[in-house]
Amino acid sequence: ARRTYRMKNHLHGSCREKREDGDDPYIWHIRMPRIRRGRRTANASTVPVSLKRCACLMPSTRFAPPTEAPGLAARRIAADILDGVLHKRRTLDEQLEGPTAHPGLKALADRDRALMRRLVATILRRLGTLGHLLSRLLDRGIPTDAPRAQSALLIGAAQILWMDVPDHAAVDLSVRLVQSDRRAAKYAGLVNAVLR
Repeated sequence: ARRTYRMKNHLHGSCREKREDGDDPYIWHIRMPRIRRGRRTANASTVPVSLKRCACLMPSTRFAPPTEAPGLAARRIAADILDGVLHKRRTLDEQLEGPTAHPGLKALADRDRALMRRLVATILRRLGTLGHLLSRLLDRGIPTDAPRAQSALLIGAAQILWMDVPDHAAVDLSVRLVQSDRRAAKYAGLVNAVLR
């Protein structure tokens, strides 16, 4: 049985469906293509010309690359540098300048580069205080099997306590930072709960 839908009677006559039997392909004022049932698949010859014209004018969002949240790249590089200093025994200077500098630094805008430097400097300067505060909020301490979770907690807490970053942005970007790492993704809820 075919199902038809009626518009309310108080609408203008040109905006109503003309017939209930479904033979009229007009719905409101837009001409709709008739749908044929069967095994045929739509190819270039079966697609109406009006739809071909519309498809080329509208940008395709289905296959558009996902856009990264603003500021996430700076926080990701800050997390990489913190991992290098805290776990790989690399100095801060060799990661910021010279031939062994982080490769993503060149792509950062000046504003993001300044934010990244300030984040790293604040965390390293107040590492003892941050570790003490975070350990009081965590029963088992800071996770050691995923260094990115530790870096995300430090970055989020430093922004909330000592930087002029809105709290919701600090929490959101720290959670995104953890979610982008395969080993640390399981701690996304933990990072969210601790920073809130």
